[in-house]
Amino acid sequence: LPRFCIPINEHAIHDATEALARESLSPGRFVVVHPGSSGGPKQKDKRIPVDVARRVADAIVGSREDFSIAFIFGPDDVALIPHFQGLGPRQAVVSDCSLPTTVAVLAQAAGFIGSDSGLGHIAAALDVPTITLIGPTIPTETAPYGAKATTIKRLEDLDCQPCWFGPLQGRCPHGIRCMHELPEADIVAAVMTWGDPAKEPPA
Repeated sequence: LPRFCIPINEHAIHDATEALARESLSPGRFVVVHPGSSGGPKQKDKRIPVDVARRVADAIVGSREDFSIAFIFGPDDVALIPHFQGLGPRQAVVSDCSLPTTVAVLAQAAGFIGSDSGLGHIAAALDVPTITLIGPTIPTETAPYGAKATTIKRLEDLDCQPCWFGPLQGRCPHGIRCMHELPEADIVAAVMTWGDPAKEPPA
């Protein structure tokens, strides 16, 4: 598969290094989790539920002593930040970063877990192992493209999946079950292969 070149300037690298140091995050030893998504109210259905994101993060740090978690939030995600207070060990919130700085942070990550949104595409383009959690959207049309990019969704599709571009988009009558019932064990199992050349897909 082709690789994509995303330039990262020295100023962004400097700011990213400072942001990571403030949270005691070591390059190559943290997993970025991006629960949010940019856009208007209709985009919120594809966010990773807070309880799912936090359980997955707890399971990762409990299973991988060499990994920390960086929950990252953009301007459209600030309302989520209060739900990520009182985090467990080796977990931190990274916010208030410009897009270039965020790209520089992603470039230093051991992997990325996110909703179906732009940061997943950037992580995949940087050749960072990427998991996109899919619910209402259409993975064949919107999933990140890259050798180390994968998608995970509910084990059995609901009758209403996918609802994107349909009348139910942004108006889910089922409590967004597709995102609340993600196979969390499969997400964690995929992360366990990161950093293992024998288990990661070839670059």
